[in-house]
Amino acid sequence: LVLVMHPSLVRELLVNHHDHLTRWERARSVFAQMHGNSVLVAEGEDWKRKRKALNPAFSPAAVQSLLPGMGAVMQEAFVRWPKADAGEQRWPVEEELTALTMDVIARVMFSCAMGEESRQAQHDLRVITEAANREFYIPSRFFPSLLPSHRRKRQALGPLTASLAKHIAARPRMPHSQGPADPRTLL
Repeated sequence: LVLVMHPSLVRELLVNHHDHLTRWERARSVFAQMHGNSVLVAEGEDWKRKRKALNPAFSPAAVQSLLPGMGAVMQEAFVRWPKADAGEQRWPVEEELTALTMDVIARVMFSCAMGEESRQAQHDLRVITEAANREFYIPSRFFPSLLPSHRRKRQALGPLTASLAKHIAARPRMPHSQGPADPRTLL
């Protein structure tokens, strides 16, 4: 395992030598359980085709158009979050930032707020991520699917997948005028 961290070396590998790189097979297997054969998992020509399809959504103009929606979600979060002088001893920063991320993704991808649904998504994502982190280093043949962490992961994948499917199904039916400029209107 080699970790390349310096920006110029990362660029050299990803831009000039990308055809010679492959992802860690175990990680691809674990990610595929959560992401299917997405751009995060695909390799070779399949990856190139998927990456090319995503490029327009990451153009400077497309990303710039998303900033007002992202800013609105952050403003809503700042209003909800406790103030520094409120005397809060403990505050779940990671949970709040994950919920904020889920809200931003929903606003950007589906032109709607997830609201309290983001809390459930945040919980499910944490359960899935914790299970995946264990699976990276313990081959599945040594990690039977009957173990509690596998059961919890399956239970978390269900509601998260259902929530995403609901939003994906609703998005094409939404009138263009109802949402901000988003990837759907820019493509």
